Amino acid sequence: MSIPATKIAEMMNVNHNTIRNDIRFWWDRLSKEWNYHDMGSLAMRQMSRLENQRSRLLIYLEVEENIQLKLSIERQIFDIDTKINQYYINTTHVEKVIMDGAVKVINELAAKKKWGQLFMKSRDLVSVADEDYGDIQKMIKKSKSKVKNRAMP
Repeated sequence: MSIPATKIAEMMNVNHNTIRNDIRFWWDRLSKEWNYHDMGSLAMRQMSRLENQRSRLLIYLEVEENIQLKLSIERQIFDIDTKINQYYINTTHVEKVIMDGAVKVINELAAKKKWGQLFMKSRDLVSVADEDYGDIQKMIKKSKSKVKNRAMP
C-alpha cells in the first residue's frame, strides 16, 4: 500500500510540498534510468497512480462520517479495483496473443529450416481423455529426449 504525500508529510512533520518535490525528484531519476516510453514502465506508473489514489480514498473513507460520501468513496475504490483487475486481465490476454504469434512464427521457421522440431507452449490447459493421459506424458518425455540429443542449427 502506498501512502499519500500529505500523510507522509504529516507523519514526518514537514510541508507536503517537500514530500511531493522529493517524490518528483525520484520519479525523474527513475525515468532516466528506465526508458520513459517503455510499455512496462508506463504500466508501472499508471498502476502506481491508481494505488496512490486508492490509498488516499481509503484514508478519506476512514474519517468520513456522512453515509452518502462514504458510499461515494467506496464506489470510487471499487472503480479503481475494477481498473486494476481489468489491466491484469488485458495484460494476460495480450501476452497470450503475442506468445501464440511467436510460437507460430518460430514453428514456420523451424519447418522451413528443417530443424526437426516444433515448439509448444507449456502453459496451455489441454483436456485429454483419461485413458490417453499416461501415453501423452510418455510421448512428451520421449520427444523431449529426442530434441535434447539433437544439435539445434
